Amino acid sequence: MKIRLIVVAIVVLGCTNILFAPVPAPAPITMPGKMIGTISAHWIGPNVSATKRPDGVSVTWFDANGKVKDAVANVQTLEPGFIIVERDGHAIVRGVNRDWQMELPNKHTSEGYITGTTDSRYFVQQFEPHEGEISADIYADGKLLGSIGPYVNYLGNEVELGDDGSIALLTWKTKDERTAQIVAIGPAGKETFRVDWDGSVRNAVPAPGAAGVLVQPNDARGGFIFYDAKGRCAMPGPGPNGRFVAWVPGTMTALMETSVSYDASWQLIDWQAGKPIWKIDHPTPAPTDWSTTSVAITKDYVLMAEHEMVQRCPVRTMYALDLKTGKVVAHWLPKPRGYPTTDSQTLLKLGEHVYLVADSECSEIKLDDIAAHRGGWE
Repeated sequence: MKIRLIVVAIVVLGCTNILFAPVPAPAPITMPGKMIGTISAHWIGPNVSATKRPDGVSVTWFDANGKVKDAVANVQTLEPGFIIVERDGHAIVRGVNRDWQMELPNKHTSEGYITGTTDSRYFVQQFEPHEGEISADIYADGKLLGSIGPYVNYLGNEVELGDDGSIALLTWKTKDERTAQIVAIGPAGKETFRVDWDGSVRNAVPAPGAAGVLVQPNDARGGFIFYDAKGRCAMPGPGPNGRFVAWVPGTMTALMETSVSYDASWQLIDWQAGKPIWKIDHPTPAPTDWSTTSVAITKDYVLMAEHEMVQRCPVRTMYALDLKTGKVVAHWLPKPRGYPTTDSQTLLKLGEHVYLVADSECSEIKLDDIAAHRGGWE
């Protein structure tokens, strides 16, 4: 096969550099004759699937017996917690994991942003009431809870939505844009506090109930600063490439991850007290170099799901860590132990229930099985 090359000659101080840019190879031919189309389906929640068809994307809801309850076609937007479909020229938002729908208001602004929680309970529409301003409407199960703003838009930042509907927002304090501030907003759209901020921020994560905000400055030190209504608590970074993972429900304690190449470690930090609780190395002895770790925190456990190499094959695996100590209390592997799986997966927490949602399979994690070491837990 001949490869066409585009040759560009650049003459700089008498030197000539030749840049070769190959034309992308044509798409592979995997079927004989005229291709009619492809179709693929995957789970997006418990008893909810999304299917990519030649005419677009459809979403189907099933009951506990596997019978179709509802289905919609021509899905325009597909997110973990919500979808958007067009109906008679109007944008309709529907919950994926909770049964609600609403018409998305047309705010008639050039700047907008929408987001929602993965459990489908909360949905937020951010908009620009006037140039340089930012406001947002907060919905619970499709019903308007309240509105926030307008605030002075800070460098195009968007609202950060927590799992419980809390919001953190970076704004300018006044229109002269001299002082930045962090605003914490509760699930009902009521401010809990605001503090001045004098630096660039990589991200800001609201704590449960908007009782605090965890901020990562945009600098090379990798530290974090926790703010609440009483002040701030600065701490060194948990390690290289530190990042926030999840809050322990109802607390100011968070799970943090650090990584160097493919080596990860985990640290639980009480940010209100400003002290670490435990730190552990990654529990998987032989992780793959492509799998990501999905995490869910319950009242007793930190659950981790990913792929690891067993008998030279990538297999689905889960670890249950004791929330108080970080020690591994149970490990799950498929049967047979070396049964290969490579599809993506994520842990989804809906209330007190935890699900493992993979592309082709979905299951509910029975938390009682962990302590009893049954159902494949060892």
